[in-house]
Amino acid sequence: MFNLKEIMDNKENIFLGVSDVEDLITSKIMQERIAADRTTVQRETTVLANRDTWKKWAEVAFAENLFVQTNSSTGFIVERETHNFIKFDVNSNSTTVRAFGDADYADDIIEIVESQFDIVTSYIE
Repeated sequence: MFNLKEIMDNKENIFLGVSDVEDLITSKIMQERIAADRTTVQRETTVLANRDTWKKWAEVAFAENLFVQTNSSTGFIVERETHNFIKFDVNSNSTTVRAFGDADYADDIIEIVESQFDIVTSYIE
């Protein structure tokens, strides 16, 4: 089971290149998936959803998972048993969702998110 407190309390691990808590969490989850011999793929989408819209939907849609918001724009949603996870990054009007885990999970998450929100297909820079 994913235990964030254990990660933070463990003084024996050395994490090279960890610049913030997101890197720390990602590194630990990936280590656990590798140790469990679980293949990990990544799928990504960007949808039309601002902070408020994403927050309201995601907190309900993934209520059974561990929801970790690392700041006002980014966070994680972790399946406790499988260590499949979602990283999200909210911009002014869009949210980028990255699903990590087994292929079925990653594909399903992208399908679920894209069925709830319009897909962003072009950007103005």
